[in-house]
Amino acid sequence: MKILLIEAYPLLREGIAAVLGELDESVQIHAADDGDQAVKLYAARRGWDLMVLDGDRDGGNGPVALARMREQFPGTPLVVLSSVADRGTVLRAIDQGARGYILKSSRREIVIAALRLVMFGGTYLPASVAGTEKLIPEDKAVTGHDRTLTARQMDVLELLVQGKPNKEIAGALGVSENTIRAHVGAILKFLDARNRAEAGYAAVRQGLVSNRV
Repeated sequence: MKILLIEAYPLLREGIAAVLGELDESVQIHAADDGDQAVKLYAARRGWDLMVLDGDRDGGNGPVALARMREQFPGTPLVVLSSVADRGTVLRAIDQGARGYILKSSRREIVIAALRLVMFGGTYLPASVAGTEKLIPEDKAVTGHDRTLTARQMDVLELLVQGKPNKEIAGALGVSENTIRAHVGAILKFLDARNRAEAGYAAVRQGLVSNRV
């Protein structure tokens, strides 16, 4: 997995890179100071799996950088990392083509889960924005006696949010793939999700896995 990190400040690059490194043991992180260097790196090392852009860069000029990156690399998923939580700013970034918008104030495990969600096809927004915009179906309550996840389904959910395929989950838990498929189906129904990406997003929003990823 190759990730291009666009961040001007060395200290911030090191901190962000440390978090990105937790996504997978195979992660290769390449850092660029700005868009020009990002273009050069892209030309030298094609096949990026993800780009992470500091949305606070250049005195708040993040939207300009985002527009340029989307123009230069239209096929590569891009996530904005920013301290700005304003709803309008977040939605503009998504309208410009960002696949995720992560607040710098987010807990480490939320950042990791959000990036994994983007990696397997989802879109991540801060909960406050997603809750009002409903870009993904509204989550169901997790409390109550009529709808619950079993302990085994929670085990499956943890691994699902980590991006593990059914075969790996089955191997890790010592059960068949058919059993895992049944559990995943129950999880999707419980979270009112259409696919694994939406289920991962809903699980993070509800705090089901925020302390377990």
